[in-house]
Amino acid sequence: MRLSGGNFVRSICGKGRRVLWTVALCTLVLFSLAFCYHWFVGPGTRPPDLSSCTRLEIRYPRSALNYFLPATDLQKSILSPDEKVRLQSIESSTVSELPRIKAFAYNVGLGTYGGRLRTGWTIMQARPVVVHCYRDSKRILSFTVLIDRILTEDHRIFEYPEGSPNLEIIEPAEMREFKLRYQCGLNMQRLRGAGPLYHGDVNTYPDPSEWCDATIRDRTNTSYMSDKRMTEMFKCPAAGEGRSNYAMNSNCTPDSAADMVLLFETKAGWNQHGGPELFTFDNHDPKGGCVLSNDGTVKFIRTEEGLQGLQWK
Repeated sequence: MRLSGGNFVRSICGKGRRVLWTVALCTLVLFSLAFCYHWFVGPGTRPPDLSSCTRLEIRYPRSALNYFLPATDLQKSILSPDEKVRLQSIESSTVSELPRIKAFAYNVGLGTYGGRLRTGWTIMQARPVVVHCYRDSKRILSFTVLIDRILTEDHRIFEYPEGSPNLEIIEPAEMREFKLRYQCGLNMQRLRGAGPLYHGDVNTYPDPSEWCDATIRDRTNTSYMSDKRMTEMFKCPAAGEGRSNYAMNSNCTPDSAADMVLLFETKAGWNQHGGPELFTFDNHDPKGGCVLSNDGTVKFIRTEEGLQGLQWK
């Protein structure tokens, strides 16, 4: 069938419109695919890149104290009221040392993309920490650390293996000594719960002259611990070299008063036992030492008067 001139033009125009619509539809599909790739799969799946940062600003919405020292009875017993107020006042800190920034950047780079935080979702977190990264004076990125994950400003989630991201790399300098003090007291409590000193399970404590050996030998409640972790419990992390920095009060038994001294800090040694003459104030800065009572309470003793005021017999 032959087409007249007008019909021929209309036919060509109709085909042209179909081609244009097809091109437009394909363009829309390709744009949608590209958008989805960028949103779900693309470069945004890589953890925040801190390689060009020259300064980090870290904000602790609930204070650095509550992040680094959990609000437990141990925290209360080893901090003076003035120390607690001072540490609670630390709401932010700044890091400009490049080695620390690079170490933290490497740690952040270990994350695995975990998708996006969907609208309406919330992440329940008691201890969020916000990190702002600067190149000179310009802020280039920010993210929130949520224990084992990072949440970026554009709602990307990155998940991390245990121990990462490690905020200890960039923690405030003021926190270090108090964290060591806290760990020292925690070690004492773990030693008490290790077996032969566990108050609820024994009728008698081991011979003071071999209490360290007995604790290593009888691992009733610590069989899940590695040998390395077990031996670390005998050391004050603030002290120097030595196998153990704790001694046992020779006069304490399971039937002794709850506030009688059971374990206390000393210079380095092994199976040390005796009384206040062995106590040392030199393992910590500010000076002082931890004492564990028969009921498991830990105190930080700062003065000779405080030491002599404890129950030793």
